[in-house]
Amino acid sequence: MSNEKESPEDLFFERKEMLVFKEFDTGFASYQKLEGKVASLRQWTITINVGFVLYLLSNNHNFKTMVAIIFIFMLIILILELRERSSMRFDKENILKLEKLFNEQNYSIYKTEIEKYTFRDLRLSNFSAKTKLRHYSKSMYKGEVIVWYGMWLLVWTGLVLIKRWSWFNQEFILTRIWLLITILSVLFIFAMMLFYKYFKPSKHDSLEE
Repeated sequence: MSNEKESPEDLFFERKEMLVFKEFDTGFASYQKLEGKVASLRQWTITINVGFVLYLLSNNHNFKTMVAIIFIFMLIILILELRERSSMRFDKENILKLEKLFNEQNYSIYKTEIEKYTFRDLRLSNFSAKTKLRHYSKSMYKGEVIVWYGMWLLVWTGLVLIKRWSWFNQEFILTRIWLLITILSVLFIFAMMLFYKYFKPSKHDSLEE
């Protein structure tokens, strides 16, 4: 048995490697926890929207107020969901980064990357408000988010047209035309965003051809 003591550099590496492994494990738990929060937000969205829709179909009183309330509610839910999804995105990218690191076969590169690795909470503490808002906006650009909130937008647009079509009578033909153009434009934007997200060619695809 060697009597040589490990150098401080080796002890630092072993300690940090152990903590990096721990962060890798907790990353999965954090991601699953955030998924549960998003699912809970979706359940509350369905419950409250259905309740408001049924109420307004049977009661025409305070229609504008109710529509304004549901709009504010959906905006709050969207912000909360984007917050959770931005954290999920951060966790996922961190997990993939660590998986790539653990798959490194060159020990010198592996050791260097472990020593250079910055822990999740330290990186998060350095994020400015502007950076966080940018991450929120990136989280909005997800197919399931676009489809989910686009669906509710169409539901409420349809309900308004059904219950308050008299707002757009013959005297306001231009209003009807602009309303139709707006709805079609929103649908077109949703469709183009989904198409660009899921069907744009990637570098990986071009390399495989």
